Amino acid sequence: MTAKAEEVKLEETEEPTTVIQTRVYELHPNKVMRQALDEACDYRRYCFNQGLALWNEMYEARRIAKATKQKALLKAYPSPTERKVR
Repeated sequence: MTAKAEEVKLEETEEPTTVIQTRVYELHPNKVMRQALDEACDYRRYCFNQGLALWNEMYEARRIAKATKQKALLKAYPSPTERKVR
């Protein structure tokens, strides 16, 4: 095997790499721009809180429904006890 063939073989097995480039921007807002940014952040926070409240409500409803279903199943099919098995 030649050195050239080995190089090609190594290149084929290499995993593709991901390059992440970042940029940092510094803002110098005036009074009006600062107020607009604050309002935008307030609205984003409001939307997040509304979504979180909906998620918690749905989670609680599912938890209660699941517990109710499990109780019904346990009542219909009780787990065997030593007394029932004998």
